[in-house]
Amino acid sequence: DRGRLAQLGTPAELYDRPASLAVARFIGSPAINILPGLVDRAGHVALGGQPTGMILPGQAGETISIGLRPEHLRLTASTQKHALIGVVRRNEHHGADRLIHLEWLADRTQTIVVRVAQAEAASYHPGETFGIAFNPDQAHVFDAQGIRIAATQAAGSLVEAAE
Repeated sequence: DRGRLAQLGTPAELYDRPASLAVARFIGSPAINILPGLVDRAGHVALGGQPTGMILPGQAGETISIGLRPEHLRLTASTQKHALIGVVRRNEHHGADRLIHLEWLADRTQTIVVRVAQAEAASYHPGETFGIAFNPDQAHVFDAQGIRIAATQAAGSLVEAAE
């Protein structure tokens, strides 16, 4: 990163546990989804004003970034228990995979990319609305300076975890 070593590790280590936002953005294709989050007074993390099921003690009031890899997301017809809800804008063919590009309804300037199997792709049409499920354990959380921070999962989370 500008001539300085950002993280040392195997490609798998860099991909699975990036030490910074810069490393998370550098490795992976398609690129990681980076969404703005907010930590409330109790340490609960929200995306677009909706709870994520993650807790960051000691980070109250902080603006953070949450990285979600496209293959760690799952689309669901139910939008009721999801912090992320999006409208399909594009269904992009990539051989065995498809990339579904969704406009995030909480912040229409943000596009969320979800990787799905070719067999599923016919189910997703432009203009349709879906919930976007994710497992909080697979989310990458970064502080305002872009450094990785550890989050825990809240008991009784309202977020339906992706399988």
